[in-house]
Amino acid sequence: MQTRPYQFKQVLEKTPIFSQLASQELDALSALFRVQRYAKGRIIFEHGGKPAKLHFLLEGGAKSVRYTPEGKEIILHMIYSGELFAILPTYLELGYTGTAITTCASMIGHLERKDLLGVLQQFPNIALKMMGMMALRTKYLLNRIEEQTALSPMERVVRFLARECENQQSPVIHLPHSKNDISLILGTVPETLSRCLTKLVQQQLIRLEGRQVTILDHEKLFEIGWM
Repeated sequence: MQTRPYQFKQVLEKTPIFSQLASQELDALSALFRVQRYAKGRIIFEHGGKPAKLHFLLEGGAKSVRYTPEGKEIILHMIYSGELFAILPTYLELGYTGTAITTCASMIGHLERKDLLGVLQQFPNIALKMMGMMALRTKYLLNRIEEQTALSPMERVVRFLARECENQQSPVIHLPHSKNDISLILGTVPETLSRCLTKLVQQQLIRLEGRQVTILDHEKLFEIGWM
């Protein structure tokens, strides 16, 4: 289904990559997107498939994953509300680099490739911002590779908590994913993640209540992650 242009326009206005467009430009762009609702666990696209659309997560959450020959899931990155994804495969008509799956009930806007190319020709500044987004994602993946090869599980957990503190701008963090997904992001297993969190609780560095983590001693905690 398609949302009314003014409803979609309000979403675009709050998205940094589109926020500098004039009102009429936002109206024209809004009319191009088609919106679809997805239940939790739905596949948005599959690894290797030919991309025909750009995807924009409006509400909910998703993850991009790959699978080993043994069937083990590897999370490439988590996709958050307000994020465009599959930019490079769609623009270059490459196969999808991963499988995208919703992590909760979600609403996703889809922009046909031909419409995307028209938008980039009309608004070159959007193309520059997309390049910046792809550069940041590459940097993120390189940092993850470095962390998983050079850091202990405890150091990875502490750095994850530090990033969430920064993202949520609060010492009280709501874990945005299940422990299973967080352990996959950190390159470990749920049992190791639980042991690390329990040790931090015992050291009185954090308080853990369900999926809520309260940082009790920032200085000592973050020393562990950057020893």
